[in-house]
Amino acid sequence: MEEFTAVEVYPVLASQARESLSRYPNVEVIEGDGGMIDAGARDAILVNAGVTHPTDTWLDSLTDAGALVFPITVEFGMPKIGKGLAVCVSNSGSAYSARFLPTPIMIYSCTSVRDSEVASLLGQMMMSGTFSSVRSRRRDAHTSATTCCLHAAKFCLSTFPVGQIKPA
Repeated sequence: MEEFTAVEVYPVLASQARESLSRYPNVEVIEGDGGMIDAGARDAILVNAGVTHPTDTWLDSLTDAGALVFPITVEFGMPKIGKGLAVCVSNSGSAYSARFLPTPIMIYSCTSVRDSEVASLLGQMMMSGTFSSVRSRRRDAHTSATTCCLHAAKFCLSTFPVGQIKPA
């Protein structure tokens, strides 16, 4: 039987979810910040709060061929609300393919997984329209290049297809 883990930051909602899902022995509900919890190896991770980047823990938790879907957002004047697009990152063992999903979203922000430098670059990327050319999430150490749609110290979205990325 497959195992499922849900993480909820708000205690009341975590308790309600735990109660509602109690009849499913393969579902665990954890109260806490999903940006800070390592739930172990996973075939799929769905983040339901806006972030500026995926955490290393999420990426490291993906099994081979595992997928991570998360809303990458910028805040726009309303506190703790972001707008942006969802990103699907797939683990191919030695690299991570990435693509933006086509529907814009507005969602509550995950306050622990926000980086002001990345948010600024993300806003620029969204305004330029280059997000549609993203093909990979690079984790290797490299300098910013024309293939980098968004390049920050700990996060890069690139036009390089996965097969062309050389692991560090």
